[in-house]
Amino acid sequence: MVERRAANPLVPLRFFRSRPRVLANLATALLSAALSTSFLLFTYYLQDQLGLSPLEADLTMLPLAVALIAASVFVPQLLGRWGAQVCTLAGIGFTVLAMASLALATHLEANALAMIPAMLLIAAGMGFGLVGLQYTAVTGVTENDAGIASGIQRAADQLGGSTGTTLYVGIGFAPALADIDPFLTSSLLAVAGLTAAGVVAWRIAMPASPSEETVG
Repeated sequence: MVERRAANPLVPLRFFRSRPRVLANLATALLSAALSTSFLLFTYYLQDQLGLSPLEADLTMLPLAVALIAASVFVPQLLGRWGAQVCTLAGIGFTVLAMASLALATHLEANALAMIPAMLLIAAGMGFGLVGLQYTAVTGVTENDAGIASGIQRAADQLGGSTGTTLYVGIGFAPALADIDPFLTSSLLAVAGLTAAGVVAWRIAMPASPSEETVG
C-alpha cells in the first residue's frame, strides 16, 4: 500500500505484471523452503541422533559444499543448451530425491556416510534449480531495473527458506506428532512444497527474447 503511493517506489508494482517473473519467484520460495529444511535436518540427525560434534558434522557435510561449487560452474554451461525451465525442473527433481533419500536414511538410523547421497542431490537441486529460476526472474528487465528483479528474487529465496524451515521442521518436530518420525514428516512436507514448485515451474512461459518484455 505504501509503495502504491510512493513517487519513486522501491519496488514498482508494474514489476508484478510479468507472469514468468512472478511464477519464478514463487517457485524460488518453494524450492528454497525444501533446501533450507534439508540443511537443518542434516544438522539435527548428525549431531542429535548420531552424536557428532559440530566440527564432525561440518566435515561430514563438506561433500555438499564441494558439489555445490562444482554445480555452480557446470550448470550455467547447460543453461543455454537445455533452457531455464528444464534446468529448474531438474533441480526440483533432484531435491525431491534428496528429501526421499534423507527420510529413508534417518528412518533406517543409518550412519553419517548414508547422508552423503542426499547431500549431493541437494547440491544438484540448488545448482540446477536456483540458477534456472534466477535466470527466469531477471530475463526481460531493463538495465535500470535489473537490481530490482535480482533483489526480489533473492528476497523470495530468503523468505521461502525461513518460512519453509519454520513450517516443515516446526510441524515435523511438534510435540503433538511425537509418535511419528519427525524427519519423515518434515521431508514429506518439503516434497509436497516441491511438487507445488514443479507445477509452478512447468507453467512458466519464457519470453521469446529479452526485448519482448521489460519491467517498465
